Amino acid sequence: MKSGSSVVRCECVGGDKIHYTMTIENGGYSFSVSSSLFGEEYSEKVNNVTTKREIADSFFELLVRNLVTPCSLRDVAEDFVSEIYSLNC
Repeated sequence: MKSGSSVVRCECVGGDKIHYTMTIENGGYSFSVSSSLFGEEYSEKVNNVTTKREIADSFFELLVRNLVTPCSLRDVAEDFVSEIYSLNC
């Protein structure tokens, strides 16, 4: 079984200062955000957010639309996953 990851989508915004990347590895979608907004490079990645392409695309678009930075990526991912997969009792 191949263990490498493949880039599915990527987008740069803010004059090429923020980079968003969605990858797939072993059926799970992961996301990374890199930023050079404040003169230094920052990067963060969350792995295996979902295995469903529709949900992965929605999350990627949410990141880009809201200009999510590396420091808030994990919190945004946790909120997104808990809302998508929460049980409505």
